[in-house]
Amino acid sequence: MLSIEKYKDKIGEIGVGTFAFDGRKIATCEEIGCATCKFLPDDYATCDTKKLEWLCRECEEPEIDWDNDIDWSRVPLDTDVLVNNIGSRNIGTRSKFAIYIPMGAIQYRTFGTDENHSNATAIYPWRFCKLANPEDIEKYRKRG
Repeated sequence: MLSIEKYKDKIGEIGVGTFAFDGRKIATCEEIGCATCKFLPDDYATCDTKKLEWLCRECEEPEIDWDNDIDWSRVPLDTDVLVNNIGSRNIGTRSKFAIYIPMGAIQYRTFGTDENHSNATAIYPWRFCKLANPEDIEKYRKRG
């Protein structure tokens, strides 16, 4: 399915010339802003050109906002996760989930790589965390 087929109704509501896409949702340019829009113009293409190219491509799954799209309160102890403190959510250290505390920069706590809640010797703080198994993403995704 092409992006235009998937998003045609939403784009029709907003307007072809004024829609933006941040990797997760379609909204107005004002709501998303140029800095986070996937169609940010560069030396090679205007945002309109990038929109047209995107509309004609196969639709990709929306990116996951790990802090807001996952219901961390439902994720059980010892669930496999990937964690890091450097900002990239594409890589990480494999660990076992302990708890999510949504305040401050360090929000996730895990047990060690080969530990679980029954044999843990420490709990480690992390800034970024994502579920390691694709089936867990669907299981713990917030329902809108």
